[in-house]
Amino acid sequence: MRWIAALFLAALAQQAQACGRATDCATPSGTYRIALPDAEPQGVVLYFHGYNGTAEAAARPGGLAEGLLSEGLAFVAPQGISKTWAFNGAPRDGRDEMAFLDEVMADL
Repeated sequence: MRWIAALFLAALAQQAQACGRATDCATPSGTYRIALPDAEPQGVVLYFHGYNGTAEAAARPGGLAEGLLSEGLAFVAPQGISKTWAFNGAPRDGRDEMAFLDEVMADL
């Protein structure tokens, strides 16, 4: 019986691990990274990486997010599929990017 409780607690601890700068946050359609200021965020900035970029690189400490964090803003970097986006007119097709962004905002 004790091992069942230990297994349950281990599963619960894994579930409680938060995503952030170093770990992807997942939605049904994709992933994103988030960096939060030390205090309660006063707003959020969505940053869309360029072609062949990554959310991981955008959220890295010491990068673009630092100035925003110092102003009390949360920094959110969605990840494009295969390092690109599928907006209207884009060369790539495959995901409803607006639905994905709705998922990101709902997850926040």
